[in-house]
Order: sequence, then C-alpha cells, then structure tokens
Amino acid sequence: MDFNPTRRMVAMRLAVAAGIPILGIGLPFALAFARDHSPTGGAWTVLGWLVDSWLYVAACFAPFAGCNRRRGFGAAAGVAVVACWLLTSYAEEEWTLADRGLTDHCLVVAVTEEQSSADNATATHYVQHLQCPHGPDTTVDGGGDKGTFVTVLWDPSHRIGTQPARHWIASGTKLRLAVGAASAGTCLVLLDLLIDVRRRPAYASKATTTPPSRVR
Repeated sequence: MDFNPTRRMVAMRLAVAAGIPILGIGLPFALAFARDHSPTGGAWTVLGWLVDSWLYVAACFAPFAGCNRRRGFGAAAGVAVVACWLLTSYAEEEWTLADRGLTDHCLVVAVTEEQSSADNATATHYVQHLQCPHGPDTTVDGGGDKGTFVTVLWDPSHRIGTQPARHWIASGTKLRLAVGAASAGTCLVLLDLLIDVRRRPAYASKATTTPPSRVR
C-alpha cells in the first residue's frame, strides 16, 4: 500500500536528517573527548559502550523506518551513522595522541606471527613486542627484526594505546570521511522525504474527489 506522508512524518524525517550529523559526529566526538580528557574517563568509557550497543541495534532497524519500497534508504542512513561514529572516535584519538603523546624509542625484543581467517582466506601479520625505556612495554603491528628500535607515541595517561609514530599523523582524513558519510546519509533521508512529498498532491486529489451519486 502506498504511503501518504503526514505533517508529523515530515517533521520526523526532517529531525532524522538533522540528527544524523549530531548523532554520528557530535555525540561520539564529545564522548571520546570526555573519555580521554576528563578525570572520570572510565565512566565515559562505559557510557560510550552503552551508546555503541544502542546505536548498532538502532541501525539494524533503520531499514524499517521508511517506505516499504525504499528500505534501502533507511539501511544506507543507518550504515552512514555507524561509519560516522567509528571514524569520529578514531579521529579524536588521533588528535589527542598527537597533542599529548610522548615519543619513545623502544627495543624490539620479539616478533610473533599471527594468522586470521575470513571467507576461506588466511591472512598473516606480524606483531612486534617492544621494551620501552620510558613508556610502558607494549606490542605493535609490524614485521621488523628482533634487536631493532621502533619509534612510538605513547599516552602518559594510559587511555590511548601506544602506536608507531610513523603511522600516527593527525591529518583529519578520518573526520573528513565522517563528514562525507553524514552528508550522504542526510541526503538519502531528504531524498526519501522528497519522493513522498512530490506524490502527496495525488493523494489529496483522491481524498477530495466526491464520488458520483447513485441514480435510482
């Protein structure tokens, strides 16, 4: 059955379109910033996990929020919000570690090989076990030789994991991708609304047409 949009539905669609950048970029950045900078970072971490779980569940039901024949619009909008959330969280970590991270030269004491399987394919990657003179001993991905040195960035507050310095440059690429995903999701919601609104006059004409009287 065709969908006849009401004023309430139009207002809801506009609210969803406006909420995508807020929910996908503003909220995760605020939670990640509070987690990495506030004295009660652990509480913000737990809150972030709860919001993550709610967001993934909501994204699963997003395809059923729109018209039956355009459920792909809702699914794409849900995927866009999840992508924005992840990209924004990683972008905040990049900026924080680049801002307050300390450089250390760590000795590679061991290199181990790890394998992961997906879709009948096996991928192999190497993990370097590091011994750091100033920061905490840690592991990073890489295939360097034992006995060599690796330059890393480590967080003195121990809230962000240690990363190789050569891979940790706060270029803003992830945030730009998040903005692009949010824009795409917003455009899909507005396009879905536009399609319904353009069809609305046809419903109005049907509703106002008086059926012919029966001749006796």
